[in-house]
Amino acid sequence: MASEEFNSSLSLNTVIFHATTSLEAKLKDSSGFSDSNLKSCLGDIKSLSQLLTILDQFNSSANITDAQEELLLRTTRDVCFPLLYSLHLLSESENVNSEKGRALSVLVNLVLTCCKKLRDQSLSHVVTQLLIPLCTFTKDPNHVLLPLADEVYHKTKIEPLNQFLSLEILNILLTDSEVFQCYLSNVSHLGLSEEDLLAQLFHAIVCCAEESSAFSKAFTVVAKLFEIFPVGLRKKCEDELWTCYTQPLTISSRLQESKQGLWKSLYVSFCLKNYFFPLDASLKDVLALRLLSDNFWSTIQAGLVSSEPLHRKLAVYLIKRLIDTCEKNDCTVNVIHRPDMRAPIFWWSSAAKKQLSALWEDFILIIEVLEEKQVHVIKPVLPRMQRLVKSTSESSEEGTELGKSSPVAEALKVFFVNLFGALNKEQKVQYLDNLLRIVCDNSWGSIPLFFVFEGLSLIPPDPIIDSELLHLVRQILQSCLTTHESVTKGAIQCFICQMLINLTHTSAVTLKETMRALAPLNREESLQRGTFLWASATNWLGQAVKEKIWTEDEAVTQALAYLRDPQAAKSSVSVEGYRVVATARMLVLFADVAENQASTNKSEDLDTIQTVSSGSLESEKSISEAVMKSPLGRVLEEIVRTLSDIRTRAYIDVGLVDRCLSLLYSLSKEVSVLNNSAVNKLLKRTSDIVFKEVSHFVKARVSLELTKIGDLDHVKFYSDVLLSLGFNSEHVDAEMMDILTFVIRIFDKSQEKGSGENVEDMDILVLSSLRLLKTLCELTELRIKSSNAAANTKFCAALVSCIKAMQTVPQPFSRKSTTVKNGSSDGISKANVGQAISSYITCKWHCLRFLFNRSLCSVEAGVKLELESTGAEPVDAVQILDAAMEDLSIGSGKSDVAIYRAVYIVMQEIVSKADPESVSTFLELSWSKVMEEKKNKLFWQKLEVLVPLALHPAILSQAETSVIGESLDEFLNKLQTLGTDKTGILFLVYENLCQKSLSKDKDPGRRLATRLIPLLIEGIYFGQVHKRGERLWLDVCVYLESTCDANCINHLTSSMSKDDLFTRVAVLNWLSLLSPTDLHDVTFAAAFLEHLRAKYLALAKLTTYKQFSNSLSHRQKHRMVLVFLLLVDFINEDMCESYLSTLWYALEIECHPSVRQNLEWLVLILFKRYPKFVDSVWDVFKLYSTRRSVCLCSLFLVLSHTGINLPQNQQAGFFKQAFTSVLPWSMAHHYNTRIFAQTAVVKMWEQCQTLQLEDVLTHFSVVQSTVDYIHNNGNASGTVLKLYENYMFHDFDPVADYSMETIFYTLPRLACLADDEWISPVQFSRWDKTWLSESGRLVALKNPTQKLAQCKAGPWRMKAHTENDEEVSESADNLGDVQKKIMPWRQMSPDQDTEAELTSKQRQRGLDGGLVLVTSLIDKVPNLGGLCRTSEIFGVSEFVIGNLTYLEDRMFQNLSVSAQKWINITEVLKLRVPEYLEEKRAQGYTLVGVEQTANSVSLQHYTFPKKTLLLLGNEKEGIPVDILQSLDVCVEIPQLGIIRSLNVHVCGALIVWEYTRQILQQQEGKE
Repeated sequence: MASEEFNSSLSLNTVIFHATTSLEAKLKDSSGFSDSNLKSCLGDIKSLSQLLTILDQFNSSANITDAQEELLLRTTRDVCFPLLYSLHLLSESENVNSEKGRALSVLVNLVLTCCKKLRDQSLSHVVTQLLIPLCTFTKDPNHVLLPLADEVYHKTKIEPLNQFLSLEILNILLTDSEVFQCYLSNVSHLGLSEEDLLAQLFHAIVCCAEESSAFSKAFTVVAKLFEIFPVGLRKKCEDELWTCYTQPLTISSRLQESKQGLWKSLYVSFCLKNYFFPLDASLKDVLALRLLSDNFWSTIQAGLVSSEPLHRKLAVYLIKRLIDTCEKNDCTVNVIHRPDMRAPIFWWSSAAKKQLSALWEDFILIIEVLEEKQVHVIKPVLPRMQRLVKSTSESSEEGTELGKSSPVAEALKVFFVNLFGALNKEQKVQYLDNLLRIVCDNSWGSIPLFFVFEGLSLIPPDPIIDSELLHLVRQILQSCLTTHESVTKGAIQCFICQMLINLTHTSAVTLKETMRALAPLNREESLQRGTFLWASATNWLGQAVKEKIWTEDEAVTQALAYLRDPQAAKSSVSVEGYRVVATARMLVLFADVAENQASTNKSEDLDTIQTVSSGSLESEKSISEAVMKSPLGRVLEEIVRTLSDIRTRAYIDVGLVDRCLSLLYSLSKEVSVLNNSAVNKLLKRTSDIVFKEVSHFVKARVSLELTKIGDLDHVKFYSDVLLSLGFNSEHVDAEMMDILTFVIRIFDKSQEKGSGENVEDMDILVLSSLRLLKTLCELTELRIKSSNAAANTKFCAALVSCIKAMQTVPQPFSRKSTTVKNGSSDGISKANVGQAISSYITCKWHCLRFLFNRSLCSVEAGVKLELESTGAEPVDAVQILDAAMEDLSIGSGKSDVAIYRAVYIVMQEIVSKADPESVSTFLELSWSKVMEEKKNKLFWQKLEVLVPLALHPAILSQAETSVIGESLDEFLNKLQTLGTDKTGILFLVYENLCQKSLSKDKDPGRRLATRLIPLLIEGIYFGQVHKRGERLWLDVCVYLESTCDANCINHLTSSMSKDDLFTRVAVLNWLSLLSPTDLHDVTFAAAFLEHLRAKYLALAKLTTYKQFSNSLSHRQKHRMVLVFLLLVDFINEDMCESYLSTLWYALEIECHPSVRQNLEWLVLILFKRYPKFVDSVWDVFKLYSTRRSVCLCSLFLVLSHTGINLPQNQQAGFFKQAFTSVLPWSMAHHYNTRIFAQTAVVKMWEQCQTLQLEDVLTHFSVVQSTVDYIHNNGNASGTVLKLYENYMFHDFDPVADYSMETIFYTLPRLACLADDEWISPVQFSRWDKTWLSESGRLVALKNPTQKLAQCKAGPWRMKAHTENDEEVSESADNLGDVQKKIMPWRQMSPDQDTEAELTSKQRQRGLDGGLVLVTSLIDKVPNLGGLCRTSEIFGVSEFVIGNLTYLEDRMFQNLSVSAQKWINITEVLKLRVPEYLEEKRAQGYTLVGVEQTANSVSLQHYTFPKKTLLLLGNEKEGIPVDILQSLDVCVEIPQLGIIRSLNVHVCGALIVWEYTRQILQQQEGKE
């Protein structure tokens, strides 16, 4: 046997000798290395390495011969080292997975294989040779293991290895602990001790780390090296690295250098976590000092808020490690970043270990899950945020009342205030910058934006917003809010404005930048003069002026720069552009500042003046002077100078005039709210001065210059300016007459034949004139309304005459000579013509509306004129209707709105005189025109005008069977159908019905109301169950409008039309105005109640015990029953018996407690009003005894409230009968029946004692002992007392609590109905302000006491949802489990280099022995991808695939999810599988096939060896027979179904898991 081993060894030596000689020959024959011959040599090296591995079975260093040692030295010296120092020829990047990295690994492993056979001295020499490249990078020449002149090193190397490869050599060397430990034991020949050598290696590694490409590799190697360091040396090196890499950082995401420094600090702490933060309790003191490092925690915090995912990942990892360390070592840590900070960055106390552990667990979980960016993963963890945010608050309030914001919003408020209180200024700026950029770069819904900016608006004043942040805010206002609904958009704008007021660093931004940021704030939605927000902005600006940060001269300069801008084109029209709005808003703010300052000064002076009247006059004068001297006054003086005598200045700059007019227009819009202020008076004086000149200028431009179709926008601009200036002027009658005369002249000229005018030019001139005529009509109406004075009779007559003449003017572009071109730039395009015709129709019908008002003596416009005084004649209804339909068919957009408004005025005449078929056609055409705009913003504008038109009393009064009546019903049906999809549509219907068409003055006999009973009934139960998003939006709107005064939100927009609740409120408010003393109201109410009763019973019968709580049918039934309560006064004595029968039947079939309690209340009210019907209740007892137990429970509740409200002479008899009937049921078998009966007995007995009914008390004296027992024996009778404490038994008073508040708010809330069903008194009075003053309502608005409202919510045995919610939100145990699709923290891979390191380790696991999965027989790529993913997850040592090109297939990558990066993959062709199996068998592997055979073993009975090779068969054919014969065993998965086989991926996954499970169990058994 020894001879055989010797012969084998000898032959191997010979083979190795020849292989080495061949390699040496290649190296010597190569005049210079190249990529190709280097790769050829590396191929031979792999073969040589395998030979040496086989040699390892026969020899050891103890018995190696001199010849063999020389052969091994020759291999390392003459082959390995020359190749090692030639790796620079490979051009690939340097990482462990590249070809260069793999070549390095092969060479170094060959050297180590040789070293294992070498004697100690030779081994030391070879290893030293490996380490010399690393040590050459040290900055200290004394720290080189061999002199730099070492002959072997310099003779063999062609080019020095770089830092990364030098570190990789040491990394591979450290993995072979046997060789490295042997080397450390024999370094005496170097003149070094073991500790000195390790120190030199450490310093060399640190020097290599200065190269960024080698940094991560360096500290991976340091972590390995520390494992063999002596304790003293390691502590010294630890302190050196800690000091170096926990220096203060300048943290800014904009600086790449800071990013790199942050990453290095975090990465070093990550790599050396076991040494910096040891879990050993004996090192507790060292750990405590490090955990108190302010610089280290600043680095962690910077990592958490970094924009780089890698930084955040490392920071989270370190926090986990530190929490683990603190918990195990029982540390106390309290790190304060700055002296002025209120809260520490990191806090840990052993006394609060449990709470802090839960807190940090939530914190880390939220951060990790948010990185997932998947809604289904993120959403479940959001409830955990409540506890986390609450922990940052110094105090918190329990519960959420109606009208307050959601818990998330409240948490955000606390979070932002505490966060900005804890950060330093630089961190605040960076945080706000990041937040605003996130808002800009993503599409946000209005709700989250509302919450975010509400929180930001509440941050205490702190100057942190600079120019760059101001630019981001402006970008948000201009771009991110354009598509949001006006209600929430206005609130968001208010919050942003308040945030700017609180946080803008006025010294760091210019006045111009600030005003440009304020310009996008919509005047109608947020920043309007006279609001709280405007006052805040004025005070803020005044403070900046007082501190001389911004000056009035600066404002004047900015305004004049706009007016004199030489770059502005003359043709441009900017009516309300951002720049002009910014300028106007700035001037008005400065004027208000001046006015406020003057008012303050004068009020102080008046305190010392005796004559107050003269002082007041003096005060007004001084305020006016202050406003005149303000930037507004100075700029207006410049405008007046510019506009003076413009008609006589032939070469005036038209662009300058336009900008002056634009600024005047914007100024008038800004100041229009406060009419009596000094600013308004100044603007009125200016308008008076310039109106005449401007009117002449406009006429001249219209007639001579603005003659193209593209100039019509300019004409509209001038018309708007004239309207604004005219409204602010007092003496403009003459100028208005001049304009009217100009219009009449144009109209007359357009009708002249052969006038010589170009037809196209004349059409444009007519359009411009018609626009001016419309302006005159509007101006006349506005002036009369504002002054409440009579109109100028002469001018009105001329205006009416002109409007009549307008109707004879040919329609523009209708004559044959007009040339219309497609897309022409010099001619008239079709698009331009369409816009022009629409404008023509709009102006025309606006003028006709003025005419109709005058002709019908309508008071709608506030004008009362006699027909003869205006020259108006009766209108021709038929002609008007025909013209309206004709213009509807050709018009578009806003022109339809003008038609509807005009036709509304004459609808009475049209219905009475026109053909009904024509009226019906008009309604159908109008509906189709509205539906054309269904997805357009004009939809609501048209609908808001069309609905009142269709609900005109003249149309409503038509019989249902008439043509118009049928058209109306069809129109209403369409609205109802559309209203189920679009919230707010039916609100328009019921708002117009209840406030206009069905008002008492227009429908005194309730004839129209009776006709519309079905529609009104649908209104009282209208409303869908909103989806979560819609519901959230409505909740926000309610909160928004209920807290306008408390917050910076303005009362400028309303959400009522969008809330289904207000549709019901409209009808309920109207019903509450009915009077029981009015015969017409009584007749209507009786009919209404009959219809409502039939509707309720039909719905109740269909939904008995089939609907969930808060379902749509439940809500509808509840809404109907509430209306019965509201109208109960109209149930007279004759109707009472019938309605009682209905109520008893309803209580039999009704299943919802919230509905039942209202039915019970109705019975009680009827018994109170009509006591003679009380005796009927005993017959109901007999009936209910055979019905469901809940019927008897309701009856017991009714009895417990009836007796005390009866007349005194009926009380004793009632209670005797009640006790006789109820007492037997108190011993009933059914639990609910028994408990309710006992509770009723207790309630009635107490009432008898209160009423002192001695006869009853004596007759039923036994009841007293029962009641005493119930009160004194809690264990047996606790349920009775609990029910007795329920609000319906204990606190509810059916008489005293009868109010709108109880009916519609308190009881629905106590019954745990969904809160969108609660209608508070505020919501009633908000829709109808007369609630606050009128007393003639059916029911009082508010309850006299709040006793009932303060009761605990929830019917008996029903858990109140609010209570559950509190428990869930406050209890950590109820937070529930969540998905956590992230890598466990102890396996986190910090960056690509560490991932590469992990890859290297994973790929090397196959060498250690484990599961090898062979998939070479599988053809389908998805199966291979799935198996690769499974293999990586369960730690398969080697994944064998038939073709490596599969790895590049997209389907493979989709299924593997990058698993191929983390697992050792080997290519074995299908033809080579038998050969590969034999190779593995030689290496000690057990060959296991997955196949059903005659001798296969069931999976649950097979025990896997550690070194297992698992072979999977082909999808169709399985494992070929020839291969089956070479396997050691086949296993099969037991099956219980009919199908005979599993998918190969599933099959492989099951068996891989079974192998893993068995190995894990074996490891646990050993431990």
